[in-house]
Amino acid sequence: MRKKLLAVAAIAMLGSMAAHAVPVKYDVSYNATAGSSGIGSFFFDNAVGAITDFSWTFGAITGGVANGNYGTWNVFGDTHGRFVFEILSQTNSHSAVNCIAGGCGSSTGIIGSAPGGSTSFSLSSQSNGANYAFSNSARGTVSIRQSVSVPEPTSISLFAAALLAFGFVARRRSAKNKV
Repeated sequence: MRKKLLAVAAIAMLGSMAAHAVPVKYDVSYNATAGSSGIGSFFFDNAVGAITDFSWTFGAITGGVANGNYGTWNVFGDTHGRFVFEILSQTNSHSAVNCIAGGCGSSTGIIGSAPGGSTSFSLSSQSNGANYAFSNSARGTVSIRQSVSVPEPTSISLFAAALLAFGFVARRRSAKNKV
């Protein structure tokens, strides 16, 4: 009985932790065919269809897209964030358009700095995958991968404390039942 109680408690705690949807972080690699290569990152929240904190680093140059995001405004029957995510990920995430085969694109302004002093940034889906271009210089292919997330120490500590408490309660009940 004690083992079943602990198993049920652990599953319930893990289930409640996983049920809270949070934006997923992605790392970006900009592989130049002209100009310099760089790295970056963004967060994608599939629940609302938005990309936030879209940024890059090209050597000493750091910046990002205007307002830092591709939001939830409507583009071809779904959100702009899902439209751009489909271009970047080459997976069918936009409900109304298929950008995987190519032909889709999005352009935006820049905050911070960009290679060559560019003032705009664009992403496009081509037959060779996702491509990027800055208005004045760097261009090439872009690839993304989901960042590896590590639980924060506080969450791990709370989870361990809860398991210990359940174990202690189960042990006391077991001891009372033997008397």
